[in-house]
Amino acid sequence: MKKWTLLLTIAVALTAIAAVRAEDKEQPKKHEGGPHQMRMEGLLPPMLVEKLNLTADQKAKYDESCAAFKKDAEQYKKDHPISDADREAMKKARESGDKEAMKKFAETFKGLGEIRKGYIEKFEATLTDEQKKTMADARENMKKHVGAARGAHKPAESK
Repeated sequence: MKKWTLLLTIAVALTAIAAVRAEDKEQPKKHEGGPHQMRMEGLLPPMLVEKLNLTADQKAKYDESCAAFKKDAEQYKKDHPISDADREAMKKARESGDKEAMKKFAETFKGLGEIRKGYIEKFEATLTDEQKKTMADARENMKKHVGAARGAHKPAESK
């Protein structure tokens, strides 16, 4: 349970960062964050959607879910506005590695993460067992990747 909470918190934080960057019109459109910071255009990473090999019906349902999520996400952002000062503070926290501040900002977007999670769970119900396994494998791979990235930033512990 702690791993899922951590994973959800990280996903929400990344979603928040992506939302802030998308709103900042001065940011360049090209990808600058490295391989671990992927732009989420839909509910799932594009590579995963491709890997799922969706049927035409599943693709239509996925597209509907993405559109509905985007609408709900926009409403969430309107209901939970971010000031320029908050954007700057998030940027500084990210750049400095201030985990406590980043955690605070992640809490701000916890509701958005829950909305996304609900849409993903609903969509996942339309998948075949093989596709569900692909999703589970992708989650496991993400957990390993996030864990490895987190380990790289931790100071060495003395034994």
